[in-house]
Amino acid sequence: MIQRLAQGPKLPAEVDSLKTSLILERRTQDQNIIIHRFDALELKLVAYHSALIAALRNSDNLDGGLKVSAVRTILDSFYAFYHVGLIRT
Repeated sequence: MIQRLAQGPKLPAEVDSLKTSLILERRTQDQNIIIHRFDALELKLVAYHSALIAALRNSDNLDGGLKVSAVRTILDSFYAFYHVGLIRT
Protein backbone atom coordinates (compact mmCIF):
# COMPACT_ATOMS: atom_id res chain seq x y z
CA MET A 1 0.00 0.00 0.00
CA ILE A 2 2.82 2.37 0.86
CA GLN A 3 4.51 1.57 -2.46
CA ARG A 4 1.33 2.36 -4.36
CA LEU A 5 0.96 5.67 -2.57
CA ALA A 6 4.59 6.48 -3.29
CA GLN A 7 4.06 5.77 -7.02
CA GLY A 8 1.43 8.46 -7.20
CA PRO A 9 -1.84 8.43 -9.14
CA LYS A 10 -2.51 5.93 -11.91
CA LEU A 11 -2.22 6.90 -15.55
CA PRO A 12 -5.47 8.17 -17.11
CA ALA A 13 -5.41 5.36 -19.70
CA GLU A 14 -5.28 2.73 -16.96
CA VAL A 15 -8.14 4.38 -15.07
CA ASP A 16 -10.19 4.53 -18.29
CA SER A 17 -9.61 0.84 -19.01
CA LEU A 18 -10.78 -0.07 -15.49
CA LYS A 19 -13.91 2.05 -15.89
CA THR A 20 -14.63 0.45 -19.26
CA SER A 21 -14.17 -3.02 -17.79
CA LEU A 22 -16.61 -2.29 -14.95
CA ILE A 23 -19.20 -0.84 -17.33
CA LEU A 24 -18.98 -3.86 -19.65
CA GLU A 25 -19.29 -6.24 -16.70
CA ARG A 26 -22.49 -4.49 -15.58
CA ARG A 27 -23.93 -4.76 -19.08
CA THR A 28 -23.16 -8.48 -19.14
CA GLN A 29 -24.96 -8.98 -15.82
CA ASP A 30 -27.99 -7.07 -17.15
CA GLN A 31 -28.03 -9.24 -20.27
CA ASN A 32 -28.05 -12.42 -18.17
CA ILE A 33 -31.10 -11.16 -16.26
CA ILE A 34 -32.86 -10.27 -19.51
CA ILE A 35 -32.09 -13.70 -21.00
CA HIS A 36 -33.55 -15.44 -17.93
CA ARG A 37 -36.70 -13.30 -18.18
CA PHE A 38 -36.94 -14.02 -21.89
CA ASP A 39 -36.68 -17.77 -21.25
CA ALA A 40 -39.43 -17.57 -18.64
CA LEU A 41 -41.70 -15.64 -21.01
CA GLU A 42 -41.01 -18.13 -23.77
CA LEU A 43 -42.04 -21.04 -21.52
CA LYS A 44 -45.24 -19.21 -20.54
CA LEU A 45 -46.04 -18.56 -24.19
CA VAL A 46 -45.68 -22.26 -25.02
CA ALA A 47 -47.81 -23.27 -22.02
CA TYR A 48 -50.60 -20.81 -22.88
CA HIS A 49 -50.50 -21.88 -26.52
CA SER A 50 -50.84 -25.56 -25.58
CA ALA A 51 -53.66 -24.83 -23.15
CA LEU A 52 -55.54 -22.79 -25.74
CA ILE A 53 -55.26 -25.56 -28.33
CA ALA A 54 -56.50 -28.12 -25.79
CA ALA A 55 -59.42 -25.86 -24.85
CA LEU A 56 -60.31 -25.34 -28.51
CA ARG A 57 -60.33 -29.09 -29.13
CA ASN A 58 -62.85 -29.50 -26.32
CA SER A 59 -65.08 -26.58 -27.29
CA ASP A 60 -67.93 -28.30 -29.08
CA ASN A 61 -70.60 -26.26 -27.30
CA LEU A 62 -68.98 -22.82 -27.56
CA ASP A 63 -70.14 -19.92 -29.69
CA GLY A 64 -68.53 -19.66 -33.13
CA GLY A 65 -67.21 -16.17 -32.38
CA LEU A 66 -65.23 -17.47 -29.41
CA LYS A 67 -63.79 -20.25 -31.55
CA VAL A 68 -62.72 -17.75 -34.20
CA SER A 69 -61.05 -15.62 -31.53
CA ALA A 70 -59.26 -18.69 -30.17
CA VAL A 71 -58.01 -19.67 -33.63
CA ARG A 72 -56.76 -16.14 -34.26
CA THR A 73 -54.94 -16.17 -30.94
CA ILE A 74 -53.36 -19.52 -31.79
CA LEU A 75 -52.20 -18.12 -35.12
CA ASP A 76 -50.83 -15.03 -33.36
CA SER A 77 -48.90 -17.29 -31.01
CA PHE A 78 -47.37 -19.10 -34.01
CA TYR A 79 -46.28 -15.67 -35.24
CA ALA A 80 -44.72 -15.01 -31.82
CA PHE A 81 -42.94 -18.39 -31.99
CA TYR A 82 -41.54 -17.35 -35.35
CA HIS A 83 -40.16 -14.15 -33.84
CA VAL A 84 -38.71 -16.00 -30.85
CA GLY A 85 -37.02 -18.39 -33.27
CA LEU A 86 -35.51 -15.46 -35.16
CA ILE A 87 -34.23 -13.95 -31.93
CA ARG A 88 -32.71 -17.27 -30.83
CA THR A 89 -30.74 -17.80 -34.04
